[in-house]
Amino acid sequence: MTNTLRKLIQPSLLMWCRRVTQIRAVTALLSTFVAVQAVGQAASGTLRGRVSDTRGHTVGGAQLLLYIGNRAEVRATAVSDHLGQFEFIHLAPASDYRLRVTHSGYVSIEAAGISLRAGKTRQLQITLDSRRALSNAVTDVNTVGVRQQVRTLPVRGQASGNLETLIPGAGATAGTFGSFPVNGSRAQFNTYIVSGTNNLDPFRNAEAIGQGGAFAAPAVLLPLDTIQEIEVQTNTGAEYGPSGAAVLTTIKSGGPQLHGSLFEFFDNEKLAANNFYNNAFGRPRPEFRNNQFGFTAGGPLPYRSYFFSSYEGQHERVGVTAASRFPTEEEIAAATSLVQAGRSVNALASPILALYPASLGQGPLSFSVIGRSDGNTLALKADHGERGQDSISASYAVGVNRQRFPQGQFGLGGGSRLPGYASQSHTIVQLFATEWERALSSRLLNSARFGYSRYHETTFPGDMGFNVTAIGLNTGVNSARDSGLPEIDIAPGEYENLGAPLSLPRGRASNVFDFSDRISWNRGAHQWKFGGSITLLQENAFTDTGMRGRLVFDGSQLGDQLSGDFAIASLVDLLAGLPAPGVTTIARGDSQRYLRQHRWAAYIEDGWQLRPALKVTLGLRHDQFSVPSEKQGRLSNFVPGAGLVQVGLLDLSTNISRTWAILRHAPRFRSD
Repeated sequence: MTNTLRKLIQPSLLMWCRRVTQIRAVTALLSTFVAVQAVGQAASGTLRGRVSDTRGHTVGGAQLLLYIGNRAEVRATAVSDHLGQFEFIHLAPASDYRLRVTHSGYVSIEAAGISLRAGKTRQLQITLDSRRALSNAVTDVNTVGVRQQVRTLPVRGQASGNLETLIPGAGATAGTFGSFPVNGSRAQFNTYIVSGTNNLDPFRNAEAIGQGGAFAAPAVLLPLDTIQEIEVQTNTGAEYGPSGAAVLTTIKSGGPQLHGSLFEFFDNEKLAANNFYNNAFGRPRPEFRNNQFGFTAGGPLPYRSYFFSSYEGQHERVGVTAASRFPTEEEIAAATSLVQAGRSVNALASPILALYPASLGQGPLSFSVIGRSDGNTLALKADHGERGQDSISASYAVGVNRQRFPQGQFGLGGGSRLPGYASQSHTIVQLFATEWERALSSRLLNSARFGYSRYHETTFPGDMGFNVTAIGLNTGVNSARDSGLPEIDIAPGEYENLGAPLSLPRGRASNVFDFSDRISWNRGAHQWKFGGSITLLQENAFTDTGMRGRLVFDGSQLGDQLSGDFAIASLVDLLAGLPAPGVTTIARGDSQRYLRQHRWAAYIEDGWQLRPALKVTLGLRHDQFSVPSEKQGRLSNFVPGAGLVQVGLLDLSTNISRTWAILRHAPRFRSD
C-alpha cells in the first residue's frame, strides 16, 4: 500500500514542483525588470540628426557644439557616431539655438536661429564639404509633409488596415478585414500591438480593433487622425516571437499647445457606376451612402501632463446585388400535377413557397439588399513626464458597431441572400494600455506595460424571433436564441435558398490580459533588448451551427423518378414532403464554452549595426503555452480505446515525455 501511494504521489509532486519553479522564475524575471520609482521631468525638446559629406557618406567623429543666441558658453556637446548620427536631449524650448559642427578635413559650419518647441523632436541633416561651407549645410528633415501626404491618400473608409498591406511581400486580405499574409506566412501568425499592448482576438488570432465584422466590412477601426505611426516589421527577431509580421500602431499624444481638428468624408452612388447584373435586368443603381465624420483634440494638463482624444463615426448604407432565380407558377403547377397523380400534396409546401417575396418577381431575376454599418469609435490618451526619461502613459479606445448584411451564398448549404434573413451583428471592442517608461541611465531604458483588450460580437439571423410553428413546421427548437426559419434549400444552385445560413447564430467575448517588460540597452553599434511577457487568454463563445436545422429538397426521393428537370424534380420532393435524409439535419446541445489559456515568454536580442545599410540581429526567445482548459469541463480529446476523455483526466505521461511544457527555442538571424 505504501509503495503504491508513493508511486502515485511522486509524479504529481514532481509536476507541482516544476510548475512552482516556473512561476517563481517568471516572477523573479519580471520583478527584476520593473523600475521602482518614477520622477516627473519638465517638458523639453530633442534635437537629433545625421552628419554626412557631399557624396552621402556618413561622417563619424564630428564634434557638435550647441549654443544659445550669442552666448559664448556651450549649452551642450555631442559627437556623431560611426553612422553619423547625433542627439541632444532635454533641451529647453528656445528659438535662437546656434549649432557649430567641426571635423578635421572638413570646413567647419555654423547655423543660427534654430528653434525648438517643448515636447517636440527636430531632425537635421548636416552636410560637410572639404573645400567650402555649403549654403544648405544644415537642413530640416521634414516628416510632417510625408505624414500629411499619407493622411490625404484616398484610402477607402479611411481604414488604416489598407495601409498595412502596402509593404513588400504582403498579400491580399485573408478571410477577415485587417488580416493579411506576408512573405508566405499565414495571416494568423501576425502580431498586432497598439501602444505597446497586445491587440489580439484569440478566436481568430487576428487584431481586435481593426477586424472585420459581417460581410468582411470593417467593424471597429482606429481613425487615421488618431494614429501617430504604423510600423510593419516583416522580420521581427526575438522580441515579437515567431510571427509573420508585427504591426505596431502608436496612438498620438497631446502637446503643450491646445490643438484639434474636424473632418468629414462622404461618398454615394452618384459617384459610382451601376453593376453588371442590374444593367442586365434593367434595375437602377443600388443605394450607397458613406458618411465618416469626427474630431480630434489634444493639449496640456496640469503637472507636466498632456491629453489627446478623438472620435469618429461612420454610417454606411450599401446595396448588395444578387442574381438569382425563384420558382415560377408554371414550374410549381407542373410539379403539383406529377405529385397528385399518386399522392396528396404536403400541407407545408404552400407556406414554404409563399416565403419567396412575390414583389421581386419569378424566374431569373436580381435583387438588392440594403446593407448597413453604423460605427462609433472613441480614443483617449494621457501622458505624464518626459518620454525617454521618466514617463507614464495610458490609452483607452472603445468602439461600437452595428451591421446588417446578407451572408448567404447560392447553392447547397449557403443560406439565403434575401433581405429578411440578412445577418445582424453587434460588435463592441475595448482596448486599454498603460506604459511606465524609466531611464535607468543614459544608455539603459526600462518599459513596463499592462494591457487589456476585449472583443465582443454576436451575429443573429435577420428573422430571429420568427416562430416556425406559424407555418405548420415543428423543429423542436425551444431556445429564443435559435429561433427563426431553418435553412431550406430547394433545387440547390437553381433556386434561391430560404432561411439564414446554418452557422447562425454565433457569438463570443474574447478577453486578453497582457503583462510585459522590456529593457533596452544602447551600446553604440549594439542595441540590446531583453524582456518577458505573460498573457492570459479567455474565450467565451457559442456557435449554434445547425441548431435551427436544415431541410434539403433535391429530387432524390421521388422527383428524379417523375421528371428529368432538376428544378421540377426538387419541387416534386417539396410538394410530397420528402426531404433528402443525407443532408437534412438538425443539431442539439449546448455550444457555450468558456476556454482559458495562458502563456509566457522571455527573450534576449542584439541588433548590431555594422554599416549604415547593414544590420545583423541575433536573438533567443523562449515561449511556453499552457494546455487550453474549459471552465465547466466541456473540453475533451478522442483517445483510441477510451473514447472521448475530458482534458486533464487522463495521464499521458507514460506515452509523451514532459507533457507539462511546450518549448519553443527560436534563435534567429537577420540582416537589414
